[in-house]
Amino acid sequence: MRVHFLLGNALSFVSVLLLLVACSEPKWAYDTVNSVDVGLWYLAGTGVQYKLINAGVAVDSDDVVSSQQTFTTYSRFCANEAIAAQDPWCQGLADFTRGLTVLALMAAVTGFAFSVMAAMGVRTPTWDGEGEETTLVKPVVCSLLQAALMLPAVVSWQHMVWTYDAQCRAKLGIDDFACISSSSSHLLAIADIPFAVATYLQWRLSHAYYVARTSGRIADGFTLAAKTDNVDEILTGIANGVDIDALGSDGRNALHWACTLSRASICHVLLKKGASLSKKDDGADLNVQDRWGTTPLMLTVVGESRAAAATLVELGADVNARNVFGQTALMLCVEAGKHLFQLGMVFLNAGADLRRQDAQGMTALHYAASAGSLSLLLNMLQLCDDELVDKPNKFGETISELAVLHRQPQVVELLENWRAGNPTTFGGDRAPDDDYDDDDDDDDSDTSDDDDNDNDDSA
Repeated sequence: MRVHFLLGNALSFVSVLLLLVACSEPKWAYDTVNSVDVGLWYLAGTGVQYKLINAGVAVDSDDVVSSQQTFTTYSRFCANEAIAAQDPWCQGLADFTRGLTVLALMAAVTGFAFSVMAAMGVRTPTWDGEGEETTLVKPVVCSLLQAALMLPAVVSWQHMVWTYDAQCRAKLGIDDFACISSSSSHLLAIADIPFAVATYLQWRLSHAYYVARTSGRIADGFTLAAKTDNVDEILTGIANGVDIDALGSDGRNALHWACTLSRASICHVLLKKGASLSKKDDGADLNVQDRWGTTPLMLTVVGESRAAAATLVELGADVNARNVFGQTALMLCVEAGKHLFQLGMVFLNAGADLRRQDAQGMTALHYAASAGSLSLLLNMLQLCDDELVDKPNKFGETISELAVLHRQPQVVELLENWRAGNPTTFGGDRAPDDDYDDDDDDDDSDTSDDDDNDNDDSA
């Protein structure tokens, strides 16, 4: 939360500063004809005395700010009935802008004060003297109110400038320059609006994150335990009522990370806890997706964890679920490399639909041909319909063409032999490449050891 507070308070401070400067400077508009700077509260410039004298207002030395510039407040300037009747800065639209700007400034200062209190942990005073926790609700409301007030304020002022500039130019019969134009303070007020909106969004997101974290909907500690394979912390969290499917601030839950990092024990604990796997509040949702549509089953490909994939499939994970790119777990597995043969066979045996296509029209067969995964491709050829072999993707490429494009001559040879009715023999009766996981090697070594022991016993 510290970063959230720093960013939010910085935005809020800049917003307050912009409004303070805009309100204090008499440069909301400039009257070129009379050489007068027009502000919210007073007029300034060498033409102020000229306007007062022409209106019959007495001018004394109290009006002099310096030897070069004079000023007068609207209360005095508009006290003359002749001026109030015709001068735009004495009429209702200008008062409307002033009122909205004052309210916006009050909202900005209030919001900044409460945000600083929330950041520093200062409690809001209450009538009982105990105080209450200062949250970001008030800064959220204040920044929204500030933006909502400043928008009509700057629009009404600009409308007034355009209207009276047109009247002045028509009266004097000029078209080559503006009589009245917006000035720097008005631009600062306009610039304050996006800062107020940014402050509102920042405080709203920060408050939502705080509420979610305190209520257990965001469980960074729980997901961290899954990342670090801390079974004790996971069990403690479950015992304390942590939502198993609570997302961390990175958008993934504990099960996602356990599958990604091959934390088999964590996967087992998470999947076994809960009465109903179909309800997120009772147990782990096997098919929960992150912001990219990735399911825990897909993440077993990233972690190259056949055991985790088999467990998820056994408990009912959807092997045909798609991510935002339309890819299934089998497609991701084949694309990752031919060394994941056994993991791919888990998906095939679980009923992976070979007819599924991703956003580019690619099937699992297309991915296998591109990656040169001969063993998986051979198994898929035995399971799929004949017409699927020649089905092109959205670019018109078949699996044979992709094999040529990606320089996979063994795939081309395998496809030719398959079409000839002899898919397991090619290139001198060689079998497809032995793209199996390391577990098979371990099994073979164990078998060899057993055979050696048997021979010793017989001897």
